[in-house]
Amino acid sequence: MKVVKLESLKIRLPEYKSLFTEISEYLEKDIYLILDDFYFIRKSDQASFLDFFHRLSKNTPLFLKVATIKHRSVLYTQTNDSYIGIEIPHDAQDVNLDYGLEDFPSLISFMKDLLNHINEKVGVSINYSNLITDNAFIVLCIASGGGTKRFFELTNIFTLNAWK
Repeated sequence: MKVVKLESLKIRLPEYKSLFTEISEYLEKDIYLILDDFYFIRKSDQASFLDFFHRLSKNTPLFLKVATIKHRSVLYTQTNDSYIGIEIPHDAQDVNLDYGLEDFPSLISFMKDLLNHINEKVGVSINYSNLITDNAFIVLCIASGGGTKRFFELTNIFTLNAWK
């Protein structure tokens, strides 16, 4: 049954690609498909799943972003007949946004640079040193465990409470 569904999707691939191109032209913007927590998909299905979306985004204004945990993911597999999925660095870039606590000075520097970069991108100027002391920033970095997603969640909670 799974193979039949996959083949059906592959047959309609040109139609889907055309649809994304038309939508992008109408919006006058590129389209980003973000797959977060990708590791929740069964490992046995991950490469096929990615293969479909990689084919869909190829030569279109659709950009695929996949967030996953490396050791819990199978992005690429090879059979006797073909290659399935995406292969790093040939088809995709590996970007590690999490820092371990073992290189703590780099973690602190990265998180500060990331906050400043995001402020710049969204056109706001928030001086976090007026909201968060250096010690509080260190605690936020420790509490996040080096993960950027958790860091932003904690920073949002902390800064919202500071505004009260």
